[in-house]
Amino acid sequence: MKISIVIPTIGNRNLTDTLNSIYQSSLKAEEVILSIPQDTFLDKNKFNHFKNLKIIKSRVKGQVAQRIEGFKVAKNDIVVQLDDDIILERECLKLMLAFIKKNNNSAVSAHFYDIANRKSIYDKLNTKKYNFLNYIMNGSKVGISGIITRSGFETYPNFNCDKNVISSEWIPGGCVMHQKKNLVLSNFFSYTGKAYCEDLFHSIALKKNNIKLYYHTKAKAFLEIENIKSNFKIYIKHLRADFQIRKKLVEQNKLSKSRMYLVYIIKTISYFFK
Repeated sequence: MKISIVIPTIGNRNLTDTLNSIYQSSLKAEEVILSIPQDTFLDKNKFNHFKNLKIIKSRVKGQVAQRIEGFKVAKNDIVVQLDDDIILERECLKLMLAFIKKNNNSAVSAHFYDIANRKSIYDKLNTKKYNFLNYIMNGSKVGISGIITRSGFETYPNFNCDKNVISSEWIPGGCVMHQKKNLVLSNFFSYTGKAYCEDLFHSIALKKNNIKLYYHTKAKAFLEIENIKSNFKIYIKHLRADFQIRKKLVEQNKLSKSRMYLVYIIKTISYFFK
């Protein structure tokens, strides 16, 4: 099966490492689409050596809107959404495709690793501290792994297992493989700027279309982890932006605002105990 890869970008990143990882993959993409806003200049000469690369202009600026514009022109039966800061491990796409072929009406996410220390970003989430926060978010420990909680915050599946694939209520949007027929082509996320919580909105939209969501534990992809706790003002700015969008998620899905507020209070206080 042939694949298309869609990468939304506003041109503020050096895309070379991401594109190199695609072209060095054991599974070759027949089409790579960079989706950029209409008012963004991208020097096409920098990418002349990348075969099958197409640059399109999105009518709307925003990660999700640009991605959808890319989805609409993708020509192959398998479509991968990829963020512009993700580095694929050589076998990542091959493993994801093998799973998708056997599982109709499914979408699968890669397993993300910190590019600095090469460790799974999910390792630190299986601690008592996070288990306590999970309880606050949902009011119960039952079925807490891999869900969107009553507070509107997400929890991650337990990656300390021997499974190759893990089912989940939601998946992160950094690297997801879809069957083209299952793509959500309506703009479910009408926010510009950094796309806080967009993966939750997207996962909910996919689930409404009866698409099952999975992580592939063996399909590795790397990213740089942002240290939002480096400065209190930066941290609060991040929380405020996250709050404004997550509140809409909670309202739309009739979740608990009171639990959401409590989690933000805990997160604010936690800065001083980092």
